[in-house]
Amino acid sequence: MKSFIFLLFLSSLVGGVYAFDCSLFASPSYEACLALSVTSPGAIANLIYTNTSSPDHEFVASYNDGIIVTGPPEGYQNTSEGVIKDAWLVLLSIQPSMLFEGRTYVPAIVTARSEYGYSIELPPDYRNSNRVTGSICKILYSLEDTQENYSIVLNGETVGSNKISNFSVPVDSVIRANLELSATTKVDTYRTTARCCGLACESTCYSCSFSLTTYKLDNLTLQDYQTVAAYNHSPNASFILTTQYADSVGGELTKDNLTYVRLDFNQSHLLVGEFVYSANFTKAPYDFIALQATRQRQEYPTNLFYSNGSVTVKDSSACNLVLSDFFDTKTLSCARNITGAIFTPFKQTRFSSDLKFGFKLLLLILLILVLIRFARKKFPPLFGVVLAAIAALPGVRADDCGITNLATCIPQKFFEFLIGALNAPLQPLLDFTRSLIENPPSIALFQGVWQVIVALLSILYGFLFLYAGYQFMTSGHDVVKRELAKESLKNAILLIIFVQASFYLYGLMLELGSALASTVLVQVDPAFFQLTADNVVNVALEFLLVLTYAVVLLATIVVLTLRYLVVAAGVIFAPVGIFCYFVPPLRSYGKLILNLLGMAIFSTFLASIIILASSMLVQVELFQNFKIVIMITCFLLVNLLFLVLGKHIITKSALGDMGGSVAQAAKYLGGVI
Repeated sequence: MKSFIFLLFLSSLVGGVYAFDCSLFASPSYEACLALSVTSPGAIANLIYTNTSSPDHEFVASYNDGIIVTGPPEGYQNTSEGVIKDAWLVLLSIQPSMLFEGRTYVPAIVTARSEYGYSIELPPDYRNSNRVTGSICKILYSLEDTQENYSIVLNGETVGSNKISNFSVPVDSVIRANLELSATTKVDTYRTTARCCGLACESTCYSCSFSLTTYKLDNLTLQDYQTVAAYNHSPNASFILTTQYADSVGGELTKDNLTYVRLDFNQSHLLVGEFVYSANFTKAPYDFIALQATRQRQEYPTNLFYSNGSVTVKDSSACNLVLSDFFDTKTLSCARNITGAIFTPFKQTRFSSDLKFGFKLLLLILLILVLIRFARKKFPPLFGVVLAAIAALPGVRADDCGITNLATCIPQKFFEFLIGALNAPLQPLLDFTRSLIENPPSIALFQGVWQVIVALLSILYGFLFLYAGYQFMTSGHDVVKRELAKESLKNAILLIIFVQASFYLYGLMLELGSALASTVLVQVDPAFFQLTADNVVNVALEFLLVLTYAVVLLATIVVLTLRYLVVAAGVIFAPVGIFCYFVPPLRSYGKLILNLLGMAIFSTFLASIIILASSMLVQVELFQNFKIVIMITCFLLVNLLFLVLGKHIITKSALGDMGGSVAQAAKYLGGVI
């Protein structure tokens, strides 16, 4: 209660600034209006206009037409000219209209409302009693005529002459309201005249006599305008029922990105739109409402399933499609073109009550348990072989399981469950490994640091040019020094170009390396990485080596993760490597950095070739019984590849180029001296 009283107090304080009549609302909108009057008066418009899903231009027009305008809104100044006083003109509203992304859109036919006002004030009459012959003794002013010419002009052409005018807007236009006022004032001038008075003209009499009539014309022109954009769009969408799923029906909804769709069924409906609508106040303090659209995806399904244009509904009767955009609305019927498969509902089959079936099932389970227990206690190394032998019983398909072949079906399903349980923890590791190989690292995070590095390096550009200029100046007729100077200038120019473009060149190399790896990996059979029940020997080896496989896979993930981090952060070192490469004394260090980054980027392409070759190798009859061994060897080779390439590049850069660096440094120092 105290907070409410406080809001009333604040609203009374700001009443002189903003005087919206909140009594128009009922509770709780009344309390909200009082609060908004203090904090955000413009938001009160959305208490009046509440339809956020579609534009209601009729409501806006009805509200705006009820506003009585008696004077100029805030921001409009009165203008006077001669006897024409306090003239004003304002283009109040253009209906219907929609503010979207900084532009005011209108349909083909609009209504423009304007208001204007002025007054005529004649000067006061002039009178004096001076008795000077010929002087002005009286001036009388009277209004002879007034004229007002109001017009609505569209792109230079008059389209209306009333305060409320209807006209068409075929193209983007400027709507201009013009008011031309003229007033003619009649001015009667009287002058003092003298005459003899008396029989002998013994005195002089004075009188104020009419002298002449003049007319004064005052003209005043006022203008107000608004720029609008023609909205040339028609709602476009369709819905086609295409597939029957037992007692449900599926269909496809298509629409453009400017159309709002309401899909209605007997007991279900779907709303899909691209905009939310809000209201703004204009022309304070009269508070005209103007609608505004903001892009925001809206999806509201009720009693149906909707995903990416696909609709599944139980009752498809009474299907209608209501389309709308900023200004137009139309209703369509749903099309039916059901060509998809018709699926019958699943029916549960009751189990047989025959006691023989239960006895056989119990006997089979006991036999399997005895074999497993015996193998685990007496011959632990052969435990996996026993399980493989059980799985190697005559195989049957899942849909062939029945009472007659239950003895062979149950072991098969039991073993498939074990294989699936072993693959379950491995699958996330495999997916992560493939993602690390295929996807290019994100370098956007390091763009700010890259900019700092480039800014620091740019400080040295001037020294490179100064050095090249110094070499030219001191070369004289020395051909060697002149060539060194040319080489330094060329290196400085190339250095600036490649360093400034290093971020984008680096990103291009990442995309190229990722595309090469993805092109190779797409040819690898996804089942190659998983444990499968291909044959007895391979199954036994899978049970024995599954932990080794998991450890090797984890090691591969660690190596690939390190490579990912190096490549992602490599964009920071790329400009440093380029800078060093083009400075001859530092060229070996530049080669080291660039070679390491190049190896890290394109090593996944070589790793993908190893994986593809391994997957093709298991198809050879000689290696079909050792699939798990090939898989472990494959990932070991991938890990070894990164180590060998890294060691080779570092060794080559350290041993092969350091001597050249010393020689280059000595040559440049000699050139300076």
